[in-house]
Amino acid sequence: MFSLMSRQRIPTWFPRSQQDSSGPSSLLKKLPGVIAGTTFAGHLLLALTHGGPVAVPDVPAYLYFQQRLFGAAEISEVPFFPGYGLLLAPLGSVSGDVLHTAALIFNGMCAGLVVIGAAFFARQLGGSDRVSLYAAIIAAVHPAISNASRIAWPETVLAVLVLGVAIALCSGRPSWRLLGGALAGLAAMFHPRMIVVGVAIAAIGLLYNGYRRSLISFLTVFGFSMAVVVT
Repeated sequence: MFSLMSRQRIPTWFPRSQQDSSGPSSLLKKLPGVIAGTTFAGHLLLALTHGGPVAVPDVPAYLYFQQRLFGAAEISEVPFFPGYGLLLAPLGSVSGDVLHTAALIFNGMCAGLVVIGAAFFARQLGGSDRVSLYAAIIAAVHPAISNASRIAWPETVLAVLVLGVAIALCSGRPSWRLLGGALAGLAAMFHPRMIVVGVAIAAIGLLYNGYRRSLISFLTVFGFSMAVVVT
């Protein structure tokens, strides 16, 4: 009986039998990309027309790390991690208004990535094109994307990193599992709560031999991230 069961195909979360028997239409395949592009376009419009002062006090602190690299006055205590500000370092020495607008545009790009990534992840788990479309829609309207992306802070980047970790670990490819661990280690540089992702990586790596590479890459990059935070 065991040999017969072992030969059976293990069903995915969304069984293929539940997919459209007529085959996915080209429109369904393209819609997640359209939604991702529309999401970015909407956030781009908001970024370019937002105007007014920043109402969230966390924003200047996150952007401070970028400005500090280019001569801004040092602040003795900043209760935030520097990853988001350092990610914006390629912008160079710019005014606070330009930096804030650029951060919003960058968040809009991340929002589009989350939408297309959610659709891809749904397909990776065995979902049909229709399920993939639903995942894209949910990602686009979820407050973590639709609202948080309109503030210059790292929430949307965290969503990209967590989704990237999930996709990499579920891919079944050793090189991708290595990447998943590295992304989890990098996420710790952006926000302290991302250590939860690292704990999950550590547990998986200790319990399953196939994920030891993920654990090694996580510990390596996590050490680098903590060195940057402490510095």
